[in-house]
Amino acid sequence: ESPLVDDSLYWIGECYFSQKKFKEAVEQFNELILNYPGGDKIPEAYLKKGISLIELGKKEEALSVFKLLVSKYPLEEETKIAQQKIKELTLKK
Repeated sequence: ESPLVDDSLYWIGECYFSQKKFKEAVEQFNELILNYPGGDKIPEAYLKKGISLIELGKKEEALSVFKLLVSKYPLEEETKIAQQKIKELTLKK
């Protein structure tokens, strides 16, 4: 019920990410995105989810996540990084 629940979920995902537990990180970021779509950490969650998916070898899923980030949050700083990741992934095909 706290207004900080969305931030907490993000930072739990970030902890998993930093420990290279990418599957768990994706699960946390998914929970945040699904349950708190208006949260202020959503763009970061999409970005870290996409990077985690790359690490898990799920490049197509990562590409979809990055494209969603770009379309939903075109002015966010994370979008620039996502656009770079999209270029990298499409060049590797």
